[in-house]
Amino acid sequence: MVTIAIDPTALPALKLMAKRAGKDSVQELAGQILNEWLVKNKADIARELIVDRIARHRMTQFVTIPFVRTGSIEEAAETAYRKIRASRAQPPLMMAEPMSILRAHDRPTGDRLVKRYFSTLRRQFDRNLPAIAISETLKKNGIDSTFLHYHCLLAIPDHEELRFRRWSQNFWSKIGVQKVGFPVKPSIFRLDSQDLAIRYSLKNVDERYPIENIILSGYDAQPA
Repeated sequence: MVTIAIDPTALPALKLMAKRAGKDSVQELAGQILNEWLVKNKADIARELIVDRIARHRMTQFVTIPFVRTGSIEEAAETAYRKIRASRAQPPLMMAEPMSILRAHDRPTGDRLVKRYFSTLRRQFDRNLPAIAISETLKKNGIDSTFLHYHCLLAIPDHEELRFRRWSQNFWSKIGVQKVGFPVKPSIFRLDSQDLAIRYSLKNVDERYPIENIILSGYDAQPA
């Protein structure tokens, strides 16, 4: 974890700001301020960071983790809402939402589960396993919100591919039921080139994308 150096003269004010903002630490507040500055100034750091990390290893698996119950009422409602919106009719009345979907405000929960996935993968396959997760809650038009999902790239050895796929499906089925109330069903595809890895991971990442929405694992070790 990177520590942000803070001028001692600014520390008392930052502690007060962190307390008022409900942050656990000054470091958390400082990270938020940095992210907001990067997004505001369209620094494009997220894209550069992702490309740099992908280039360090041969990523072999592309995994999408969708936090939505397959065939749920929310998927049907979302489709209906898009059609209504397109015809400029009035949107339907909001109904009580059962636990079958995670949204943007649930990202802390999604982040914890993805980090647990990566941590368990390291114990199962490689203690320095390189992995990247990019969270998304916006459709490609950048306007309509959609359910929380993650696009992950992992450097799984070729000879472990079948075991990795079976293990991942089993992990998300169990952890989904335990933590969010429904089995999560990841889609897993083999990556045949670094170019594909970059294109898939950057498809919805632009200069407004906050670096805090990227989860990195296994990058403390030097690449082989």
